[in-house]
Amino acid sequence: MRLSRELILDYLEEAGKPVYEAVIFSDLEVTAETTELFYDIINALEYTGKIIKTKKNKYALPEKMGLILGKMISSKKGFGFVRPDLSSGERTGDIFIPLREMNTAMDGDIVSATPEILIKINDENRYLTMDDPDLVSVYLSRQGDTEEQRIEMYDSLSNQQLFWTPSTLPDNIAQMKYVPQRLKDGVYNLRVGVTDASLNESGKNYYQITFEVINKSTITQVLNYPNPFSTATHFVFTLTGSEVPDEIVVQIMTVSGKVVKEINLSEVATITIGRNITDYAWDGKDRFGDLLANGVYFYRVIIKNEGDEFEKRETDIDKFFKNGIGKMYLLR
Repeated sequence: MRLSRELILDYLEEAGKPVYEAVIFSDLEVTAETTELFYDIINALEYTGKIIKTKKNKYALPEKMGLILGKMISSKKGFGFVRPDLSSGERTGDIFIPLREMNTAMDGDIVSATPEILIKINDENRYLTMDDPDLVSVYLSRQGDTEEQRIEMYDSLSNQQLFWTPSTLPDNIAQMKYVPQRLKDGVYNLRVGVTDASLNESGKNYYQITFEVINKSTITQVLNYPNPFSTATHFVFTLTGSEVPDEIVVQIMTVSGKVVKEINLSEVATITIGRNITDYAWDGKDRFGDLLANGVYFYRVIIKNEGDEFEKRETDIDKFFKNGIGKMYLLR
């Protein structure tokens, strides 16, 4: 039984109620060798809202706790809000969702060469559903090319690349997913237009977003943010290519070079091609769970991958690193 995020989530799903940390620890047969990984996963799941810690120090899934449900509202700047449903109980104020937790691409972002682009269409009509995929027009152009291409349901090799999910009432939200086989390197512009069941267009201007594809497998230097930090710090970096590495390991060291903490981001965080601001946050504790003293710490990143070799991608932040070693400041 390999300890993982999925194992803990499945355990809490089956439990159906809040469970003490010690009970989870025992039931999942956590050993001395996997204790550090256990707490890293638990902390990351709690931080990202996948699980909830009660006042009695028990853990549970949010949906098992009777929490407020609501509608996600995205802003043009990337952050969003959850607007609670009136039907879920007493109305509360909108809940702010920071950019790092939105899990969406911003204009100009780097994406995988084989992305899955999900287009959601919200129609205010409460009587006529959107059943016809031809009501959605998707266009793609690459910087430097002379023509814009309309994306059809199947490509020239008969591979399906558009996947349609019709809407249902009362929400009336349809979805179109675009899954290209493989895009060439370049900067792309995606343009989407919609007509509803009453043949009303979505507006004079199509929705547009720009993204970049880099097929070569690279990774930038990994920054910790905020830095200095007092209670928690995240890790920020950009990946390119089609697949994420098997492991991204951060080793944190004292000024004398002693490793006091090793974090496998691939096990405790959600990693994607493009920009990453990890949902996992390091709390300044060593491998034994003890608080580290204030001061300067060094860190390095080790990439392990059986497939393509990940090269380092040069950026402006390289000046903050010396021989691949970064510096962080812990100030409580």
